[in-house]
Amino acid sequence: MSYLLFIFMKNIVLLISFGIFFTISLYYTFFSELSACCRANGENHNTNLSDYFISSKSFKNSNDDYPYFLKHMTDKSVNLTRSFQNEVSKWNDHTYSNTTMVKITEDYLPKFVSNLNEFKNNEAPPQYTTVKKDYVKSYEDEIKSYQFFEDFLKTNNVTANKLSTAYLTNALNYETMARSAFVKLQNNTNTLNQSFIL
Repeated sequence: MSYLLFIFMKNIVLLISFGIFFTISLYYTFFSELSACCRANGENHNTNLSDYFISSKSFKNSNDDYPYFLKHMTDKSVNLTRSFQNEVSKWNDHTYSNTTMVKITEDYLPKFVSNLNEFKNNEAPPQYTTVKKDYVKSYEDEIKSYQFFEDFLKTNNVTANKLSTAYLTNALNYETMARSAFVKLQNNTNTLNQSFIL
């Protein structure tokens, strides 16, 4: 985790200069490297979009099961962000016009909202309250970022661009806080194997 945090902090200074695409790309890079880190620790992250059809109802609201629900949701988030980034890269390469990218963003936003609602509607055991709270804030800010990104595409409004960057930065910060809270909780209990990483 410390290596990923170093990557994030090293690049945060560049966010304003490089604008919204660099920021979104950084978010994608962060998740990609996190996935690689998990695989290196023995976790088999399924990156297929078919994960979206796994219901959260398959997870019980117990202390032992909730970490697996968290993993399920973070995997879905990684997959959805990666899929969206593939589209953004085409816009950045001028394959897509602003109008096309607006339509794509409009199509993706309900998927991000659906992930947020699924996460919010699954009750967390008391000791995972902080983890859930920070993940919810991360999801909410990611959604706000893409909403402002859509506004920027429509209007070329500099303020919308800056707000999109700021919200995406906040989403990364809350994501990091949630993962840190999870690791701290894991280290303080004997209920999980130490190689379990979100």
